[in-house]
Amino acid sequence: MDDRVLIMPQLDRAAWAFLEVLGGIAPADWKRKPMDGGWSPAEIAEHITVSLRGSERLLTTRLLQMPLPPDATGRPTDEFIARAMADRTRRVTAPAIVVPQGRWETPEEIALAFNESLRTLVAWAGGVTEDLRRYGAPHPVLGLLDGWQWILFIGTHTGRHTEQMREVVDR
Repeated sequence: MDDRVLIMPQLDRAAWAFLEVLGGIAPADWKRKPMDGGWSPAEIAEHITVSLRGSERLLTTRLLQMPLPPDATGRPTDEFIARAMADRTRRVTAPAIVVPQGRWETPEEIALAFNESLRTLVAWAGGVTEDLRRYGAPHPVLGLLDGWQWILFIGTHTGRHTEQMREVVDR
């Protein structure tokens, strides 16, 4: 089956869930940090959006210049990526480049930035004719991912942190 048919709907569902949660956060909860010292909904939403933007730019501007070597072994499977992102029992330290820094003030600003990168990525993935399994780039935590795995990561990463936002808001 075509990877596009398997992976793009998952990205779409994750994006809609994120935007739904983002739109439902009360102003009083936006910057409220949980008692465990975790990120506020504003910080989580920024992290999701910065991760999407960086991944989108990598994929749409550089990926097709990065063919995977024929002997690229030891790479994570799609199933591993999906499981790793769904497993929230283990905290992962975010790479410095995607740590929240207050880039946007409001949920509306984040939604605009998120949607802009999402539209660009979806249009690119929908029109690309090359086999994205043949191109890859290193992920700072997961290792070498092919193009479809990067898109899978974006969707599952968005889903992971959308659940985190829900938990923070519901406390």
